[in-house]
Amino acid sequence: MKTKIDQFSANNSNPLLRVGKDGTVLYSNEAGKPLLHEWDVEVGGKLPSYIGDLVQRVISRNRPEKNEVKAGNRVYVVSFHHLPEEECVNIYGFDISDQKKLEERLQESEKKYRNIVETTNEGVWTFNAVSETTYVNEKMAEMLGYNREEMIGRFIWDFADEKDKGIFQVKLANRKRGIDEVYELKLIHGDGSHFWVLISAKAFFDDCGKFAGSLGVFTDITERKKMEEALRLSNIYNRSLIEASLDPLVTIGHNGKITDVNGTTEHVTGYSRNKLIGTDFSDYFTEPEKARMGYQQVFTDGEVRDYPLEIQHKDGHLTPVLYNASIYRDENGEVIGVFASARDITGLKKAEEALKKAHENLEKLVQERTMQLEKAYNSLKESEAGLAEAQRMAHIGSWDWDLPNEKVHWSDELYRIYGCDPHKPGATYDELLNYVHPDDRDNVDNVIKKGLNGEPHAIDYRIILANGEERTVHSQAEVIFDEVNIPIRVKGVIQDITEHKKTEEKIKTLANAVESSNEAIVTESLECIITSWNKGAEQVYGYSAEEIIGKNASIFEPDNLKGEVKQLIEKIKQGEKIQRYETSRLKEDSTIINVSVTLSPVFDATGELVAISSIARDITERKQAEEALRESEARLRRFYESNMIGVFYYNMDGSITNANDKLLEIVGYTREDLHSDSRTSPVLPISRLHARGLAGWAG
Repeated sequence: MKTKIDQFSANNSNPLLRVGKDGTVLYSNEAGKPLLHEWDVEVGGKLPSYIGDLVQRVISRNRPEKNEVKAGNRVYVVSFHHLPEEECVNIYGFDISDQKKLEERLQESEKKYRNIVETTNEGVWTFNAVSETTYVNEKMAEMLGYNREEMIGRFIWDFADEKDKGIFQVKLANRKRGIDEVYELKLIHGDGSHFWVLISAKAFFDDCGKFAGSLGVFTDITERKKMEEALRLSNIYNRSLIEASLDPLVTIGHNGKITDVNGTTEHVTGYSRNKLIGTDFSDYFTEPEKARMGYQQVFTDGEVRDYPLEIQHKDGHLTPVLYNASIYRDENGEVIGVFASARDITGLKKAEEALKKAHENLEKLVQERTMQLEKAYNSLKESEAGLAEAQRMAHIGSWDWDLPNEKVHWSDELYRIYGCDPHKPGATYDELLNYVHPDDRDNVDNVIKKGLNGEPHAIDYRIILANGEERTVHSQAEVIFDEVNIPIRVKGVIQDITEHKKTEEKIKTLANAVESSNEAIVTESLECIITSWNKGAEQVYGYSAEEIIGKNASIFEPDNLKGEVKQLIEKIKQGEKIQRYETSRLKEDSTIINVSVTLSPVFDATGELVAISSIARDITERKQAEEALRESEARLRRFYESNMIGVFYYNMDGSITNANDKLLEIVGYTREDLHSDSRTSPVLPISRLHARGLAGWAG
């Protein structure tokens, strides 16, 4: 079809010009004057060389070309079309100034969105409908150990173990059903190592409601997973240490009820652990009132040492013991119970009884000197043998220091504790100090010297064995004075308490792990009263432990969520699970933050629910990033749907992929005309829209 210049009105709002093949301007409507002014030419004059060359190229190639021209404060898309039969070129201009302004605003919005995504400390990963990667931010690429270009087009399951790939198929099916979810998964780093992530996944759909892809926000939780595993192993290790003890160990609550025991306690009482827990501690002794007074004294004084009692087995058998007990506290320093260790002194009792009988026999046989000395000697040997056996069983060694003669006697068990040859004489005082750890030596020396002045002592210190091994011992001594109050003899016992000290350290380490967590770890009573508060909770909510303990947890509820804390606790009471529940909470400075909360039940030794454990994480920054992303996408969608200008998208091969209603109105096509049933064979090529002077964006 021939194009005649007189087909167009001189009052057309878009520039219309005609030039000869030599570049002479033959015609221009009123709207074309800004272009003539920009090119510094009038009708009848020749176009500048850079425009004239473009006209010659269009004529020689017989193919339309277009250019973008800024004239004053307006921007035009100028299209050059050759008319061979009339030996001239028509120039059509389209004012795209408003479109340019929209593009600039869109680019600015996109830049802000990109800045948010690129500066967030979370990995951001988007996928198309078949889970191919369409975008990752720098943090996500860094987490996986790849550059961003290497990841584009790859499937998410390319970065997971073979056994975990099926999980992604399930998650993809959930996205297609519009199910958003948060879950944990292990991914593979580019160097082959594994790391854990928390994935917040969301689906998105096109205008027709068809699944178009998904967005994932990835948080590296590897350190948290390591801490959880370390805590689990620590609990197992601590329990194994307790069970390995040959001494009966028991924990007691404020009410005198047993809260835990080890296997040795089961053996010495004849009752199982389940039977013992929840019963009165004093019920298993021949003197219940004395036993009750003992543990009550611990709550008053903080500890008791060598408290004598007799444990009564259910079959009637009696075991004499010396109890050593101390209080133990929660992470806030509150006393929550007593930890007691009973040392079986059956052997020691037998030795004492034998020694007593020996002395009685000595008194009776005083008149028969020869026989008396012989029997006394035999009795003494028996008592020494019994004492040695008792010491071996109790891991207690004894020593006797003759001060005037500077002689020292060690028991066999003491030789074993210090790793020395029992055939050698006992170490002198200075030699004994050489076994003491250098950091403890001065303290031990001072305590012993005070003892020589009449002060009894009991002390824990470290020793270094001949093979270099470090052990911890407990020492008690008694000084004997003559009639003028001069010390002449020192007797004492030393017990190896190394394993006991290690057990105490493990328990302390476990408490420190909770206290050092960055997450808010809080314990609440069933009435919502806060009973424990770690450092992470201070950072998240702004309250110190002194300010918040004893307060109702509803203090964190914003006005629009009043009653939510109580409702969640009720769900825990009903056996429901609350994991990574996202909500809002009020900080001490009245700031509202977003948190992810996990609530867990806390049971006492009898299995009764007594409290609620809450672990909260501040996710405010993540929520803000998600909201910014939604706003940016909404702005882009509103521009596309505004129909202020015709917009279409096309591939590099010229095939049109999409267009808005304004474009369809301009070209007179329906949406069905733009797409055939085949996804790769469009009906309308890009060249036919260019022929109509329309512009689009390659995608």
